[in-house]
Amino acid sequence: EQPQPTPVTQQTEKQLPVTTTYSKKVGPAAQNKKKKESRAKRKIRKNIKAILHHAAYHGNAFNPDTKQIAQYKELSTCSEGHFWRGACKDEFGRLMDGHKDGMPNGTNTMKAIKFKNIPRGRVVTYLRIVSAFRPEKEKQHRIRFTAGGNLIQYPGKTSTKAADLTTVKIMLNSTISTKDARFITFDLANFYLETHEMVHDGYVYFEINKGMYGLPQAGKIANDQLITFLQPHGYRECPITPGLWKHDTRDITFCLVVDDFGIKYTDIADAQHLLGVLQKHYKGVSIGKE
Repeated sequence: EQPQPTPVTQQTEKQLPVTTTYSKKVGPAAQNKKKKESRAKRKIRKNIKAILHHAAYHGNAFNPDTKQIAQYKELSTCSEGHFWRGACKDEFGRLMDGHKDGMPNGTNTMKAIKFKNIPRGRVVTYLRIVSAFRPEKEKQHRIRFTAGGNLIQYPGKTSTKAADLTTVKIMLNSTISTKDARFITFDLANFYLETHEMVHDGYVYFEINKGMYGLPQAGKIANDQLITFLQPHGYRECPITPGLWKHDTRDITFCLVVDDFGIKYTDIADAQHLLGVLQKHYKGVSIGKE
């Protein structure tokens, strides 16, 4: 006799409980309100996304081919390499005596020298190329040269006063609380490069004749020079609060962080007066939105 096959039992799936849903009729007014709320939420999400996108780029440079943060050597050979090479050329022109393609003059901050012309006892440091993508700027691909400050031994003072976050917040609150007060920002271009200080520095050998990013003393020298420009026109730094400035007679106050001015004023003529003083001594003054 042939063995009988083992009977196969099929398991039956458990039936899920049936749920009944009820929908409430919504009137036209409620529907419009809901649409407005959804549009507002979408706008908020879009703004947050834009801020996060900007924050991710700010102060960094991304290789569009690899989608990774990259330095100049890699960026100069990527698909956007011509932008970065052009930015590097502009930085050389800005620090030296300009170039033929749209920059007739530079700041003459540094000049090339022969190795034998390096003074005895001077420490030769390196030149660092800093790359950054700045979407809010007219030229978005930015290159800055900085001197290797960690190898420089400067015997003098290097610290300078600057407004802290609390001072800035108080300024903004004061602007909101003061009748007819407005707030505007100024930014000085080439702030460090307009100072005169002989320092021998280089990589492929350059002599630096003015202040430059990365030099330990550059910030203090630039700030001291700014004070000498402002004081004859009635501007004084507050004795207790660092980085906070007032005018002797005009109703204008500003906080200063390196080369960025946050200005509170009630009369546009006072802001124009400060702008005129700065433009006498600095070639580029960027004006922010009120």
